[in-house]
Amino acid sequence: MFFTLATPESLYVEPTCSKVKAVLTSGLVEIYEGHQDLIGKIHNGLLSLKIVNLNNEDISKNYLLQDGVFVVSNQGLDNENDEVKTTSIYVYARRLLEISKELDLADLATRLQEKQLELDNEIEKLKEITDFSEDIEITSSKIIIIKSDLSFLEKAYFLALQNSKISD
Repeated sequence: MFFTLATPESLYVEPTCSKVKAVLTSGLVEIYEGHQDLIGKIHNGLLSLKIVNLNNEDISKNYLLQDGVFVVSNQGLDNENDEVKTTSIYVYARRLLEISKELDLADLATRLQEKQLELDNEIEKLKEITDFSEDIEITSSKIIIIKSDLSFLEKAYFLALQNSKISD
């Protein structure tokens, strides 16, 4: 199977993928060669791959995605050549992080604190320019984006912490 994972900052292509697993809003899917066409939103942000390397060994990779969309197609990449049809999986996300033992917990904690500080500062700015009631949550497009980024970093930190405990 052909697998592509794209974000605004990066593109990851894996031509020898043997299995992809994700939780979509419609449920858990495991994709193998010949799977039916499918599209969905990745629900919990987690994506698992099994890749067969040159030595025929299975390698597993896990990713955390922010706002991921999942597409499976059996139409192939080249409409001109009907002989080369393979199951292709395309995943598009706003942001991604590979979950591995190499994740730096201290770096994630720092980024998490910086994002929380950015959110606090933005809320304070809005409080200064508006009549703010404690009962009403202040929102703006910038605050919504910062909260989404903060949620992503919290998940990343939690998964990295879990991963580091498993490897110890």
